[in-house]
Amino acid sequence: AVCALLLGCGAAPDARGGNHGATALHRAAQRGRAGAVQVLLEGGADPSLPLNTGTLPIHFASEKGFIDIARLLLAYDGTSLTSNALDHQGIAPLHMAAYNGHVNSVELLLSFGASVDIPCKAFGNSTALILATKQGHLRTVQVLLKASANKSIADSTGKTASDYALERRDYDLINTLASDDGFTDEYSPAVGGGTLIEEEL
Repeated sequence: AVCALLLGCGAAPDARGGNHGATALHRAAQRGRAGAVQVLLEGGADPSLPLNTGTLPIHFASEKGFIDIARLLLAYDGTSLTSNALDHQGIAPLHMAAYNGHVNSVELLLSFGASVDIPCKAFGNSTALILATKQGHLRTVQVLLKASANKSIADSTGKTASDYALERRDYDLINTLASDDGFTDEYSPAVGGGTLIEEEL
């Protein structure tokens, strides 16, 4: 109601403030206020305007898993530029959603053209698949694989998603990442030992 009143009185929808040059749309997206986001967008707010750090409103919505807000922002933008936008640290909205295990946000971003294998510079050139694997988000990993995420891509340390799954000793992730190649038996837990078969050889 306040946003609508201010816009009705002639307030500029993209007026900036604070140290990072945030607009009202940035603040509303970060705080999960879907109603305010919709009013601001209808009043002409630009969802592609970044903070001084390069962060867009969609970054906040993706990080927090605010799916309704993300849908509004992407629908109003109408292009894949926002879904693939990188902030100054090289972080895309998909990286944030995958890292935090927000499956619905990941699916939404992919449906709006997010590049599934774009590397994240802030996290050692990790892909969304690597980030989700490192955090143990099985369902997110499955969604990314369904979207044809490249399992062979390594981060700046030379490790792939499968390497991180092995480090975690997460057999669900290990088998999921290996299933397309038919090597599920190779990574089964050793009977009674709790270690990987490969480590016992």
